[in-house]
Amino acid sequence: MREIMEQLKILEKDELDLEQLILHARRLIPLLVKKQVRYKVTDFPTKRTIRYYVQKGLMDKPARHGLRSLFLYRHLLQALAVKKLQSEYLPLRKIADIMRGSGDRQLEKILTTTDEALPVSPSKPSGAIGSRPPWTSWRSFRIDDQIELSVREGFNLLDPSVDLEIINAKIVDALSTLALAQGDSSSFDRAVSQGTLSKERRLRFVPAPPVSSLKKAVVALITEGGLVPKGNPDHLESARASRFLKYSLAEVDDLKTGDFESINRGWDTGHVNADPNRLVPLDVMREFERKKLIGKTYDYLYTTTGVATPVDAAREMGKGIAEDLRREGVSAAILTAT
Repeated sequence: MREIMEQLKILEKDELDLEQLILHARRLIPLLVKKQVRYKVTDFPTKRTIRYYVQKGLMDKPARHGLRSLFLYRHLLQALAVKKLQSEYLPLRKIADIMRGSGDRQLEKILTTTDEALPVSPSKPSGAIGSRPPWTSWRSFRIDDQIELSVREGFNLLDPSVDLEIINAKIVDALSTLALAQGDSSSFDRAVSQGTLSKERRLRFVPAPPVSSLKKAVVALITEGGLVPKGNPDHLESARASRFLKYSLAEVDDLKTGDFESINRGWDTGHVNADPNRLVPLDVMREFERKKLIGKTYDYLYTTTGVATPVDAAREMGKGIAEDLRREGVSAAILTAT
């Protein structure tokens, strides 16, 4: 960003005609402005666009030199800032207000400021999450009586570039940091490890220690992909499951096509039904056994359906499976999810 602004500052004393202004704007916009996808707006200003900006107060009127219109560094800043604020989904009326009240340094700040959330700082008052650029638009959603989530206008959770796991981890990390800022860190960690924090307020989990020797390990296979014997003889729910089922793998080397199927309603089961081992990798586990990479595969498959399953039901199923595995001396588990 610093190099980009240095390129921009070179033009600070130049006088530009309209074509030069547009040329510089087209060169700099891809470096400073993200593409707006929600509404139909021009990616780059044209002569008509610049005249419209001036008419609507988004840009100052150009200076005149005879019949020529001359544009200065400030005009270029304004043209770039308009596109930047449009990418933040601000209406032109609000952009015009910002333009009228902004000097050159404020316009430069608009171009170089991002609206990524700042981390919670223990030195800040409780609940402070840092600052946002004042021109951004946000929507708020109440999660519960204590927590409200703000989402920038235009954010699309279904965009393929959005990594839900990273977002979830950042939310948990922010809440954990806030909890630590409100109290003593050692007592917080102790409360978690001893289980004295309620399940609903537990923000950190102590992971199990690593398996000491895979060559001696008994490894269980678990899936929430709804894999059951052909015909679903035990009538596992295809959505909103309330239970898990166990099926013997003791005499099975791989899950053959036609013997097992997925009844999960939440995704296309075609590939899994063609080869059930792609959901539950029993064939690979048997190969690991033959190569003595693991001790053995546990004799039972645990299966349930994850789609639309209530959290309380999932928690109880997980507790039941964990207790069963611990009782049977299972060392580790592979959970496949869809």
